[in-house]
Amino acid sequence: MSEQYVNPFDNTENQFTVLINHHGQYSLWPEFKPTPSVP
Repeated sequence: MSEQYVNPFDNTENQFTVLINHHGQYSLWPEFKPTPSVP
């Protein structure tokens, strides 16, 4: 049995949160995943 990787950016139904780190860099984070905590 083979597993196929599914890119969350390929599904137009997914929604994303924009994260900004302390360097001012932006990332898209899928809403179905918990947002990482800030240390």
